[in-house]
Amino acid sequence: MEAGLASVLYEQNELEAARQLLNDAAVHIGQWPNPNHLAYAGAVHSRVLLAQGDLPGARKAIEQADQVCQVETMVRITRRMVEAGLVRLWLKTGPSTKTHGARR
Repeated sequence: MEAGLASVLYEQNELEAARQLLNDAAVHIGQWPNPNHLAYAGAVHSRVLLAQGDLPGARKAIEQADQVCQVETMVRITRRMVEAGLVRLWLKTGPSTKTHGARR
């Protein structure tokens, strides 16, 4: 729930409020680690961090989300959101060894 609201705040350019909600979401998601929620929150967190100029943080968040997608069954929209996050990061920073290469 917090990650969804953080996504709305991101769209409204309320980046710090979105970041705080995502920090709270990380605690709550950790209590019930649903892989779709983990990947979704990571993708949203990456977008917020990228918008704030925190490139290392954005890379870490999206790569963690991608790692969840690689080992867990994921709903298509969440998987696509993570893939779009990898592309956003790639466009901003160039490819890394983890984000470069063929995707599904």
